[in-house]
Amino acid sequence: MSSVGSWPENVEAWSEPESVRSHFPAADVLTVKYEELRADPVAGLGSIVEFLGLPDLVVSDNVRKAVENSSLTTMRDVEQNSAAPVPGMSSFGTRAPFVGQGKTNQSWEFIGDDVEAAYQRLLHDEGGFSRAAKRHGYIS
Repeated sequence: MSSVGSWPENVEAWSEPESVRSHFPAADVLTVKYEELRADPVAGLGSIVEFLGLPDLVVSDNVRKAVENSSLTTMRDVEQNSAAPVPGMSSFGTRAPFVGQGKTNQSWEFIGDDVEAAYQRLLHDEGGFSRAAKRHGYIS
């Protein structure tokens, strides 16, 4: 499967069962949105564990510990205290943070009003971007 292309092409290629099965015939598909994981990470990871058929092997306390150990704060601490190079390290030896802010439902205005306006046009036209956004609950 190619990971090059537009957002709707990637969303369909990786989340639509018939598309995934065209490359991986025996694959089952579980689509998990980042926003759902941020809203309730324990439940989100729990659903992934169940989907993988591991609920008897992974007890709920371990799911909670995994969530705690992968929180944004913990991940930033690990990144900051790591001596090893991380993605985003510039050739000058200074690091651009890899772990982001973890925001959801944010506007694109911080990049520029024109970017937010273009995004809104994509959301509300009748093209593939809008259809994919509707299908996955980003707009009604």
